Order: sequence, then C-alpha cells, then structure tokens
Amino acid sequence: SQTETQSYLLYAFVGIVVGARLFHCLLYDPNYYLGHPIEMFLPVEYVDDKWRFGGFWGLASHGGVVGLMVALLIYSYRHKVAYLRLCDIFAIATPLTGAFIRLGNLMNSEILGRATDLPIGFVFARIDAVPRHPATLYEALWYFILFAMLAFIYKRYGFGKFKDGFYTGIAFVGVALFRLFIEFLKEPQENYIHSLPLNVGQLLSIPFIFAGIVMIWVYGKKP
Repeated sequence: SQTETQSYLLYAFVGIVVGARLFHCLLYDPNYYLGHPIEMFLPVEYVDDKWRFGGFWGLASHGGVVGLMVALLIYSYRHKVAYLRLCDIFAIATPLTGAFIRLGNLMNSEILGRATDLPIGFVFARIDAVPRHPATLYEALWYFILFAMLAFIYKRYGFGKFKDGFYTGIAFVGVALFRLFIEFLKEPQENYIHSLPLNVGQLLSIPFIFAGIVMIWVYGKKP
C-alpha cells in the first residue's frame, strides 16, 4: 500500500544518510571527527572560536548500503515482511540512484580522475587546466547499464523465478567490482592501507563482491 511504501522509504532514507555519514567520519577521517563529534551529526563547523554552518562534506557509499540494509532489517522485523525481498526491491533501483549521484559529482567537479592524454579527457576548469579521466561519468554510465540489466531480468522473470536475495547479489557484484577497478583512474582521495595498493573504498568493496557471488549462487534458483 501507499502507506507501507512511504514507511519503508522513510526507514531507507534515514538508514542511508546515517550509515553513509558515520562510515565517512569513522573510516575515512576518524582523527578529525573523533575530536569534533558534533560535526558528525550536525552541518556545522567550529572556526575562529565560533560555530558556523558548514554543510556535510562527506557521505560514504559503502556506509549508505550498510545503513540501508540495517534500516530494512529493522523495518522487516517490526512489520513482519520478507527481509531479502525488501533488499531486492531496493537493489534493482540502487544502480540508477548511484548513476545520478555520480553525475552530480561530475557537475560539481568532485572526485577527480587522473590526468590523461586521451581525447575523452575532461578539463575541470574550477580545479585546474589538466585533462582528466571523467571517472564519475564512467561510473554513471556503468550504473545505468547495470540498472537496465536488473530491470530487464526483473521484467522478464519477476520475483518468482529466483529466491529472494538474487537481485541484491547482482547489485553487490556489479557495483562493488566496478568500484574496485575505477578507483585506479581516480586521484587519491582516501587513505591507503600500509603497503597495499588499495584504498579504503576498494578494500570495503571486496566483502561486497564475495557476498554478492555467494548470494547469486545460493539464491539464483527457483524458490
């Protein structure tokens, strides 16, 4: 019903925002935010001995996914509905959401790609005059393709062909695997772990890839 839809969308919204914010603060910049905990939850910053509106300058996509799944778990428990079915509903639309987020990053000259001599290089004039890989555009295009794939499978088979959790598995693998490799075309924004050639975002993508493969294997069968 419309009321139920509005209810779980509210749960999802809160879960995504809280999860994305906490992951960014505690995993990507813990030294700063543990010393300024109020800035984790309020769009303010303490400058020149006074508080001022600063906005939120960090939301981690991995945290958004975790927050969403926790919120849906709470909703599922409270309203006695199938948890993995809820996850599948959101999984089909998630790549489309990611695509528009990355287009927004592109328009705001955020998440810069590495310098390139290829004709496809973008110059982010607000930043510098260096032609760069439009990494966020690459991501957006892939997410549109992934959404089209999921929508096609759903339109053809619906939820009756596979066990609940199958679409979530595809979304996990499709998003996380691309994220793992696209980071190599971006300017470093996150801390690298000791001597590993991977940053925090890439390392966080690996569990999602393995979880997605297992879910596709287990749930990609008739109920």
